[in-house]
Amino acid sequence: MAPFFAIARATSDRVIIGAAAFLDPVIEFSDTAIFAMGVVNIVELYVLMPVVKRELETYMSRSKSA
Repeated sequence: MAPFFAIARATSDRVIIGAAAFLDPVIEFSDTAIFAMGVVNIVELYVLMPVVKRELETYMSRSKSA
């Protein structure tokens, strides 16, 4: 029972500190994280573009012949 209490105690301390922190750094970090995820997605779109084009051409040729 003691390890669970220690984890709960550490977590509750973090919640109290998080609730007392200013909101501006949290918003800035959130915006930065969303921007970083967007950049990764755009890069992956360019990487996968040839595969999607090939699959689309295959699909269109099958749908016209059916």
